[in-house]
Amino acid sequence: MREIHDFRFLGKKVHAFLPGVRTEWLDRRGLARKLEVTADQAVFSEIASVQKTLKARGGAGLFTSWQVRRTYTKSELANAQLFQLVTTQMFEPCGEDCGTVYETSFWSSNKSGISESKSRIGPVLQKVNDRYCPSGAVSTVTNE
Repeated sequence: MREIHDFRFLGKKVHAFLPGVRTEWLDRRGLARKLEVTADQAVFSEIASVQKTLKARGGAGLFTSWQVRRTYTKSELANAQLFQLVTTQMFEPCGEDCGTVYETSFWSSNKSGISESKSRIGPVLQKVNDRYCPSGAVSTVTNE
């Protein structure tokens, strides 16, 4: 297993407390910086020491956020007794993929030649393949 610790710092603060540590800029204004380290690197223990000192003084910490990423080899995954997959991205299909049909013939021209809509639009549920699928909007034409 490889474990990477991803720290986010405020630009000037990191260099004041950890001189010589190379970080990556995250924005053009230089407000946010990024540092990726492993737990066995010396800078990791330095970050922990500075963070503990700053918090003991009652001030803000050195870093603004911290995330751990772990990567495993295929053999480690195959030999695992317990495996939990946590997904962070979601996907929802568009209405057309669920069978929603959008009515577009409700546009009409008035005497001035400007198109105007005389429709009611609202959300509906459409039954697709024996299950209900949310759709975006369906138009209903009203002829007056």
